[in-house]
Amino acid sequence: MQSGKIIFSESRGTIPHSRPLLDDEDFRAVMAVLNSGRLAQGEAVAALEEDFVRFLEPPHRELSGGDDKPASAPAIAVSELPAGKEFHPAPAARAGGAHDDYAGTGDAAGKAAKGPEEQTPPTAPAQAAGSFGAVAVSSGTAALHLTLLALGIGAGDEVIIPSYACVALWHAVRYTGAEPVLADSETETFNIYAADVKRRRTVKTRAVIVPHLFGQSADLRELIALGIPVIEDCAQSLGCCYQGRPTGSWGTAAVFSFYATKVIAAGEGGLIASRDARLIEKVRDLRDYDEKESLNLRFNYKLTDIQAALARSQFSKLPSLIDRRLMIARRYDHVLLGAGREPPPRKDGRGHIFFRYVFLHDAATTFLSAMEERGVTCRRPVFRPLHHYLQRPGYEATEYIWEHAVSVPLYPGLSEEEIAAVAGALKSSLPVQ
Repeated sequence: MQSGKIIFSESRGTIPHSRPLLDDEDFRAVMAVLNSGRLAQGEAVAALEEDFVRFLEPPHRELSGGDDKPASAPAIAVSELPAGKEFHPAPAARAGGAHDDYAGTGDAAGKAAKGPEEQTPPTAPAQAAGSFGAVAVSSGTAALHLTLLALGIGAGDEVIIPSYACVALWHAVRYTGAEPVLADSETETFNIYAADVKRRRTVKTRAVIVPHLFGQSADLRELIALGIPVIEDCAQSLGCCYQGRPTGSWGTAAVFSFYATKVIAAGEGGLIASRDARLIEKVRDLRDYDEKESLNLRFNYKLTDIQAALARSQFSKLPSLIDRRLMIARRYDHVLLGAGREPPPRKDGRGHIFFRYVFLHDAATTFLSAMEERGVTCRRPVFRPLHHYLQRPGYEATEYIWEHAVSVPLYPGLSEEEIAAVAGALKSSLPVQ
């Protein structure tokens, strides 16, 4: 086994758009599970769940981390936290954020019968009082699916999702039999646009899925104020914060992904977190089907201890991983500014960990080809918006973003030589304006 940093690349001479960074600690963590002879869901999975509980609900104390500095401890590794601000766990609200059964009855179902203007927005994100719970599962998509089921969402319901997003959101909603309703995005940050969510909600709306796209938090307070249960999709924002609290600690529930190219890489895997104890209990019951007292429909969505051990090892290095992302982003910022272009915006109170380095270019296709010729693989960060697949008109902001957004390689595994090569290719491919 090779020691030290392990680098994977797609082809010699080409810098790939993304790749995981694995080291000896990661190998040792996996080998410990292999040597134990217990590979399936077990102690490592339970430990990973506890890691996330501590991460989302740290003790009351001031955190450092402003000016692009992530916090120094994994349990509170949030990015761009303003100096001097105290970290407050999510405020308690009324209990009962989840439905009383999987079919969609109970308090939340009763609320859905009211008109959209009749619903009283909660003072907090429809959370139940209490501490966080977490359930690890086989993928981020599985996490979304089980969260929706635990909320009682099914046929006849609507779930609002952005058109400019991974197709996994659409699939997860359709798995339940519910109807995905597409919303437009903010042109500046690419995140779902709260005003458009408000416009598209109906008496059938049961939730909104909010991805924190490319590592920058969405406008959670505006979305929460609409009175719709918010499911935070933190697949790209682990370690980011919004107004001094980690993304994932605001909504009715949050989902995370440990796919090979995500912020922490375990090959596959996901996790659901929530303060609603009933929701967590239902998700845990739905995760696997063996040795149950009833024959209710359940799923084989278990995570293995092998994946959990790798995710835990990666998670322990989250602050340094984010710190490197921010350093690389600043290097790219200088190139864009030198060419008279605006770098990706950092909105006040909305942290950014730069899971992707995305900016708008008037000639995106030409830019992508020019970078490829210089040995750097860049991409459109979303392959195709959902309204294209469904042939739905409108979504002007999403259309503009999709036509102009480009994503440049940015990940902790980039060597200094590769960072310089990407910056050089950027400089050559961006004529001064």
